[in-house]
Amino acid sequence: MLFRSVSHTFALEAERETRWSEDIVNPFSLGAITTRDRLVGRDEDLARLKGLVMAAQSTSVTGHKRVGKTSVVRVLLKSLPSETATGRRIALGRALSADPSASELVLALLMALHKAIALSWPHYVISEPDNTRFDRNFAQAADEWLTDVSDTLSDDKRVVLIIDDFDELPSV
Repeated sequence: MLFRSVSHTFALEAERETRWSEDIVNPFSLGAITTRDRLVGRDEDLARLKGLVMAAQSTSVTGHKRVGKTSVVRVLLKSLPSETATGRRIALGRALSADPSASELVLALLMALHKAIALSWPHYVISEPDNTRFDRNFAQAADEWLTDVSDTLSDDKRVVLIIDDFDELPSV
């Protein structure tokens, strides 16, 4: 696994020495890992990733299938301090139609951001992205919506968007 950001690169090994014992819940079960206690051997990685996110660094988590990328980001989202940070994970394969347009992709990402903000901080009044404007000039509509959000939220707020199943990103 590899974390990348504007100013940091972290090389992470998928295989580690474990502290396995009969008392530990099997971390390799097929259920989703969403709590820190089931995320075996990733405390340092999670702390580094959380530090980057809270410092407003654009970061990517990459690696081979089944090494725990989605588990790490799920736990990250739950560990963010709710008064200053929120986030949403969007699985591209389930969020888009079979043949999505670029505007549909951008709108899906903005709607995920809107939902994260609305659920975490309902006192901020932010309108949903206007999908009728996305048919005409989605780049301009997205820029205007993001500017409105930025102007509305206080400077200490962090909104995290996690794009999962990135390999399913359509070539639009």
